[in-house]
Amino acid sequence: MRLLALFRVAIAGAFGIALRRATDVITRRGRTPAYVAEVYRKLLNSAGIQVRITGVRRDFADGGEAVLVVANHVSWLDVMAYAWVQPVTMVSKKEIGDWPVIGAVARAAGTIFIDRHNPRAVARTERLVASRLRAGGIVATFPEATTTCGRGLGRMFPAMFQAAVDADVPVQPVAFTWLDRHGAITTAGAYVGDQPLLESIRMIVSQRDLVLQIDILPRIMPKHVRPMNDRKALRTAAAERIALALDPSVGDWNAHLRPATCVAGVLPIPLVDDPLVELDVIAGLPRDAVRRPRAAGAA
Repeated sequence: MRLLALFRVAIAGAFGIALRRATDVITRRGRTPAYVAEVYRKLLNSAGIQVRITGVRRDFADGGEAVLVVANHVSWLDVMAYAWVQPVTMVSKKEIGDWPVIGAVARAAGTIFIDRHNPRAVARTERLVASRLRAGGIVATFPEATTTCGRGLGRMFPAMFQAAVDADVPVQPVAFTWLDRHGAITTAGAYVGDQPLLESIRMIVSQRDLVLQIDILPRIMPKHVRPMNDRKALRTAAAERIALALDPSVGDWNAHLRPATCVAGVLPIPLVDDPLVELDVIAGLPRDAVRRPRAAGAA
């Protein structure tokens, strides 16, 4: 029944999005992103997922207020979870734009695509995100650049935090936690490693009373970190708040790739080199001298 409900919502949503995109072109109005967010909410409902919002507020920002939203990344449903709270402009890996149906929906929602393996492209994306923020937009991203099993925090990249620094807007940390019917953390919603998408969908719809908890944490202003207006310090502050909210964690990174083997352990704050470095410096380095981020497992 849930699969049929998902299918109906997906088909109706696809037609509705196509119609609204055509209407927006004619009327020169941008109503499609808000409609996409509504479709996402209906998809979560159809999948039998209960969404619970906790934390310091019920949304990411007030009307016309700009903010950079960052969260841990567990599932392909995390983008829909963002939309459950409030329509946002997503920053997703460029491969998403090439996916059938999903890519079209992402483009209709105004998604900003990023090529994390190209430092110049990362720099261009950062400037575009900063421009959206200066215009009063709410931009959301996943600094881990890949998914984990949900019982800890992966390595976080600082590049998009530079956009918050450049636009002088706050960072809104968010923690996504998937819980089973007993209130315990579950990996049922996770989408990691080489898991097929259909297997992930089957796992999710077969759960009873699956809960996605969205914990909206206190904001962080770039000028309040030390060093002031430093993207790495801003990234670290956000990682610490999200890690504290997640609480249970895994120690071995490889365990993130095998949801069934996730075991609680000590969680250090995992940090990596900054991919957003001076481009002229990169140009003078050997090809293997620039550390490249791990390939993303999901948006």
